[in-house]
Amino acid sequence: MIETTITVSGPLFDGTAATVLHRAINDCQRHMAGVAEEVWHAYMDASFREQTGYCQSHVNIAQRGRDLVVNDAGVIYGHWLEGTGSRNFPVTRFKGYASARRATQHADAMALEECEPIIDRAMIRASA
Repeated sequence: MIETTITVSGPLFDGTAATVLHRAINDCQRHMAGVAEEVWHAYMDASFREQTGYCQSHVNIAQRGRDLVVNDAGVIYGHWLEGTGSRNFPVTRFKGYASARRATQHADAMALEECEPIIDRAMIRASA
């Protein structure tokens, strides 16, 4: 009879790698929420003819369950400015700025490039 003992060690086996990768995912989520907020502000600044600052000052990052969301904190005329309100085209000729939609598309397109360094650093820590 042959008896063999195998001992495994390192971050993949002691749980360290999973912890590091979960932290990286959270860091990426926080970073992208900040990017989305910044891009939304940029689109509003470029689109709004009359800058009152009210709508811009209410854009924030909020925790929703395990997710982070960027929203306008329920600004009453936010849907109208976005162009998704019930009073936009049928009632007025204003079609909206679509700044939130454009910011979402822009942030989505940037996600891989923005998060890659965060994930790369985590992979190095996880394998050390």
